[in-house]
Amino acid sequence: MPPTKRTRIAAALPVARQAAAFLREQGEPGMAEAVETTIEWATRAEQSAALQASIDAGLDPNYPLHVEKAFRTHVHAAAKAAAEAAGRDPRKEVPRVVAEGMEAFRDGKWTPPAPVRAPRGSAPEKVSLNVRIPKELFDQVDALAKDPEQAAERGYALNARQVAIAALAKAFPVKKATAVK
Repeated sequence: MPPTKRTRIAAALPVARQAAAFLREQGEPGMAEAVETTIEWATRAEQSAALQASIDAGLDPNYPLHVEKAFRTHVHAAAKAAAEAAGRDPRKEVPRVVAEGMEAFRDGKWTPPAPVRAPRGSAPEKVSLNVRIPKELFDQVDALAKDPEQAAERGYALNARQVAIAALAKAFPVKKATAVK
């Protein structure tokens, strides 16, 4: 397997430091400064990538849910308020709600309503609402949601992402605006 860009940069750093020292010795402080700045940037980038990799190693996988922008904004605001009222970490509220909804679906305690699709060409802008949940739970729910017998019994097909979105809609209902006369 060929070396990655990160490994090539890491291997080149000692030589780059020697080059900066050589340039200073040769009376080229401007060029030495440019090389040292590049070394500092590459070192910070490598440290940041290593930190992110160690953080990601201990996290559940990320699942993007494609939702309307207004719904995502509403969910984030409602989740923050609910978490703060309950004394929980607001950053973990959306994944908690999704996991609880998925567990209820998996255990047969809740069935999400049929997904509603906008008429062709009239769908509002969609954005990603990212949630981290255990892969095993996601896979179990996805298999159950797509099961042909279960779909026939429900009368509609689902997938795990639709179950997650329905769990958020149930936990954080959007109040419909009424027209003022």
